[in-house]
Parts: sequence; structure tokens; C-alpha cells
Amino acid sequence: MWDLETVPDLAGFAAANDLVGKSDVEVREAIGDKFPKHIYHSIVCIGALIAHWEPDHWAVDAVGAPHVGERRCSAHQLLDLEGNFA
Repeated sequence: MWDLETVPDLAGFAAANDLVGKSDVEVREAIGDKFPKHIYHSIVCIGALIAHWEPDHWAVDAVGAPHVGERRCSAHQLLDLEGNFA
């Protein structure tokens, strides 16, 4: 199972909606309370869980959400070539 955590991509939204040069507050006001389209999100965390079914329950084999600091990460960076968490 994968889980993506995102934050609004204010610069992308601003560029697409003629708001370049506006403050973050002004861009957030333009977005409003609605959930922005996925294209206007930046991924900040990718988490993964690997489990298998036992006769009467799910058993967790591995879980991870490695910290990559300021750089962007992608799903393939979480797993090594054998499918293990890096």
C-alpha cells in the first residue's frame, strides 16, 4: 500500500492562473477552501506498507517513509532492486 502526502503547489497554481508575483496569502485565497486539483500539489512524503494475509489477520512485513530532506523523492527511491525498503 502506498500513501502520498502533498501540499499545495502555490507557484504552479499561480503560474496557471495568472497570479505570478502575488503573495502566498493571495494565491491561497484564490485556491479557496476547496481541494486543489492534483496537478497543483507537490509530494512531500511517500510512505509504503508491505503486508501479507495470515489465516485470520494481516501481518505487516515492512513499513517505511524515509526522510529525504529538501530534495524530492519518488517511489522507486523507497525500494531497492529486490523490493526491500532502502
